[in-house]
Amino acid sequence: MLTAPLRAVVALGSSLWQGITVKIVPYSGSRVLNFRVNVLTVIFVGLLVSLLGSSIFYLSASTADAGATLDRRASELEEAKASLEAILTEVTDLAQRASSLQNAMTGTMETFVGLGQTPGLNSRVESGAIELIGADSNSRSGELPEIEELRRLSAVLRGSVEPLKRIDAVLSSHNEVLSAIPNKWPVAGGRGRVTQEFGPHLHPFTGQWYLHRGIDIADTPGVPILATADGRVTRAAYDQYNHGWHVILEHKYGFKTVYSHLRRNTVSEGDVVKQGDQVGTLGSSGLSTGPHLHFEIHLGENVIDPAPFLKISNEFQRRAGRGRVAR
Repeated sequence: MLTAPLRAVVALGSSLWQGITVKIVPYSGSRVLNFRVNVLTVIFVGLLVSLLGSSIFYLSASTADAGATLDRRASELEEAKASLEAILTEVTDLAQRASSLQNAMTGTMETFVGLGQTPGLNSRVESGAIELIGADSNSRSGELPEIEELRRLSAVLRGSVEPLKRIDAVLSSHNEVLSAIPNKWPVAGGRGRVTQEFGPHLHPFTGQWYLHRGIDIADTPGVPILATADGRVTRAAYDQYNHGWHVILEHKYGFKTVYSHLRRNTVSEGDVVKQGDQVGTLGSSGLSTGPHLHFEIHLGENVIDPAPFLKISNEFQRRAGRGRVAR
């Protein structure tokens, strides 16, 4: 005999296998359609339709999420592209600024004699630039840090070029003045020894006091004698009783220089010479006690001591017979 639970299960199974008649009655009054299905089949079809609907919904949702992700990725790629273009623009501008700064720096450094070799100069410039970059804290929101750093460095370079150009202009003007006044050492290679200075001395031939109108620089005969400033040759001649072979140059600002007792002249009257050009060779022509250059500076109608002008660009001891010249 079946127990009560078992009987309930059997009754449920029988009910599931029972048939259900479905009638379809058209509005047109045509033939009625009848078909019979059991309950289990209806349940299976319902589950199948539910599963299919859930799958379609999941696929639709997944497709929508994938589309949104693709759109987001595309937007990020566009932003990255724009950032890269901005970085490229800043790098290009930075390169131009750096080139302009390099040109200005090179010109300025060349103007200073030997300044390009000053120890620690590059490190000081670099540290200064780093300090300036670090001091700028006004960054634009939403920008990559690399772009902001490039913009800061570009601003530093942009602000450095003009002051360097102004310094270079001042130094160039300074150099133009120095090339126009007699300050270059007149014996090539910085050679020579000052044997007599400007001022009152006993004349070597007469034994009388007289005003020595320049300085005497002794050295080996034939050493090149150089123009101490830019100028024009107004006299290149021979004076047997005084200067021997000699050259006179006229310069800007009323200066005139005289180079006497030369072995020979290497310029002619009317020639235009630059500071450092050769005008003759050292000798002992005219009224001379030995090979030396007698060098004079005139300003207007007055003769002046050459030593202060030569000290602008040279160093030498101002004691006759003991001064060794050095550039």
